[in-house]
Amino acid sequence: GSNQTAPGATFTLAATLPPGTTGVWSVVSTNTTVTFASSTNPVTTVTLANPNTTATLRWTVSAPGGCSASATVVITRANIALDAKVFLEGALSGTTMSTNIRSFLPATSPYGTGENSTVILSNPVTDWIKVELRNSVTPSTVVEARSGLLLSNGKIVDMDGSSPLSFNVATAGTYHVAIIHRNHIDFRTNMALTFTAGSTTVINFTIAAPNVFDTALKTIGGTTSAMFAGDGNGDNSVAPADAVLFRANFPSTLNAASFITNTAAGRADYNLDGFVSPADNIIYRANFPTPTKGL
Repeated sequence: GSNQTAPGATFTLAATLPPGTTGVWSVVSTNTTVTFASSTNPVTTVTLANPNTTATLRWTVSAPGGCSASATVVITRANIALDAKVFLEGALSGTTMSTNIRSFLPATSPYGTGENSTVILSNPVTDWIKVELRNSVTPSTVVEARSGLLLSNGKIVDMDGSSPLSFNVATAGTYHVAIIHRNHIDFRTNMALTFTAGSTTVINFTIAAPNVFDTALKTIGGTTSAMFAGDGNGDNSVAPADAVLFRANFPSTLNAASFITNTAAGRADYNLDGFVSPADNIIYRANFPTPTKGL
């Protein structure tokens, strides 16, 4: 078959197998783990385990008497990736966020996007966060959504705890980026960003006057930007309903179950310290009222 390049992990291979012969797929070279659905079927699928990797594969046909012939194909998993930095106001102190709820965070993303990580406890993870790539012309249209791990320094990383967040469906092009968190006001870019296959797009949302639509980040100390804390009900504002949520769950000591499905108590912990306490009400009152921000 022809060489292939795509962002997804799985590729379809198509070769021929003349009557009376046997065939086998093999790996000539690669920089990742390669898995065949069937190594002896001429038409099969193959998976590359990691983003931005390549494998050269060989299909060998053998006939009785020892005769054989082979052909090679190169498949490339060329992903777009995002190196983004963002602060959550509730967890922020200076230029570092707390990791107080790290031991409570589930291994699987609570945002329903399917990611799983085994490195949360061995890295300075503040929380899970969701990242959406949105259509550059119609920003309400989500092209692909992924969850990432938000580190205490503001970096959003992939499931290994260090790599930029890669995307497996969206191809090279121009997209708005939206950042979603369970009890902070969500936001998106004001100007769309350009993504190139096999490369990483970098953006820093923690600086003063970042590329953000509808002034949806809070300026702190004139030089730092952070997501507004206190939006416990997820309507993208800080309003009386968020105070109702706080009062309904005060006082609470949180545990792992509070974060698996983003329970009300977990959402009322506006400062991400593992408790629903007066400190959360102080944060709410500091941001009330914050009118609904566009997304």
